[in-house]
Amino acid sequence: MFRIYPGNMNDLSTVKDFIPQIKERMNNTSVLDRGYYSIEFLRLACKFKVKLIVAAKVEDKFIQDAISEVRDSLKSDNCFMTGHNCRGITVARKIQDGDEQYNVWLHVYRRNPDREINDFNQSLKNFIERWDNHDKTVDYAPEMKFFIRPEGNIGEKPLVENTAVTQPIRDNYGFFSSVSTYETNAFDAINEYPNRDCIEKSFKFVKTDLGLDVNRGHSPSTIRFRLLIGMLAITVENCIRSAMRLGSTVEQKNGKTRYIEPVAHSYSYNKLKDAFSHIELHCNADGTTSISGITSKIKDICSRMKMTNFLEKLPDYVQNSVLKKIGIFKK
Repeated sequence: MFRIYPGNMNDLSTVKDFIPQIKERMNNTSVLDRGYYSIEFLRLACKFKVKLIVAAKVEDKFIQDAISEVRDSLKSDNCFMTGHNCRGITVARKIQDGDEQYNVWLHVYRRNPDREINDFNQSLKNFIERWDNHDKTVDYAPEMKFFIRPEGNIGEKPLVENTAVTQPIRDNYGFFSSVSTYETNAFDAINEYPNRDCIEKSFKFVKTDLGLDVNRGHSPSTIRFRLLIGMLAITVENCIRSAMRLGSTVEQKNGKTRYIEPVAHSYSYNKLKDAFSHIELHCNADGTTSISGITSKIKDICSRMKMTNFLEKLPDYVQNSVLKKIGIFKK
């Protein structure tokens, strides 16, 4: 599914349009990045009963209140998220929409903040050095808000850190959060959210491999058809990538079962394309078609991906299309 909007629009301006579309067309969970986060967005999603997880902006007061509530609880090892190197906890909240009240679930996480704190401290030290070296640009630098500026010229007196500003920043490092419109726990939510990365990779494929980062269509219909072809290409590629991650088992003659690892453990997507690049389609004089270049390696890959049908016979839509082009297809 895709929609075309005029010009450059921020994510939130499209929400009222696509939330009903999601409800109408999709039953599974939608995953969105923090560009979509707002209380108004959550109200709308709850109103249409859309299942979704959206990354939250930690500086938002709604999230800050939840962080304050669970800050001490997150120190417990019971909150550790196995496989994610962080701790997490879920807080149920209600949001008001006129007379209606909706439930949402805030998932608050914290990873080790040491690296972020060290980077922040280093940036403050670098700024102090600029001050001491009489760098005139410091007065207009954003880092100045972290200090109490002394009277006099730049560099004459030492800068004093404004801990009332800097300490809350240090205290909040390491926190990240998401919000779901359906009840789930922090562990399941953090496992669901990485699906967004699959979407990002799909769009990267569309932009780079298909060249759809720029659409040079000169009419709405041209643009729509090009986007449609792009969406079909994403679908095909995602099916292949999913098959690449499938493991399988084979029953041996001795009755034991042998596990065969996924193709993705042996081949990248580009290497897989190279392996299949020598396959050729031949149109014979008698009107039949055949495939050549299918090696034992290709057969093994297809078997592991459970995609062996095309090795046995060309799909009818391919066969008919080829025969029609060479003028011997009969209805």
